[in-house]
Amino acid sequence: MGTKHSNEVIKGCACGLRGPADGTATVAITHKGPQDFSMLKSRTEVEIQIDDERAGRDLLSALGYVPVLQFEKKRRRWSLDGCHVDLDRMPYLDAYLEIEGPQRKRRY
Repeated sequence: MGTKHSNEVIKGCACGLRGPADGTATVAITHKGPQDFSMLKSRTEVEIQIDDERAGRDLLSALGYVPVLQFEKKRRRWSLDGCHVDLDRMPYLDAYLEIEGPQRKRRY
C-alpha cells in the first residue's frame, strides 16, 4: 500500500507497507525521502520489519498518511557486495528495474 501525506513539509516523500498478500509473514514499513534528480534518480530510504500488518496501517494513519495506491507485484532479486538489483513486474505496467546500494559504492 502506498500512501501520501497532506503536510507540505513532507510532500514528495512516501511511506509504504508491503508484504505477502496472504498476511502470513512479516511486513515492511518503508519511508522514502524526496527524490534527488541528479545524474541518477535517488532518494533516502528507511525500512523496518513488523509482525502486525494492522498495527502498521494504524501507525501510518496516526502519522497522517492516507492510502493512495495498492497493487500486487512480483519481484526477482539479485545481490552482490551489499548492492541489490530488483526486477519488478506489476499487472498492466512494464517491468521496472531498481538498483540499490550504499552511496559509497555508486558508480556513474
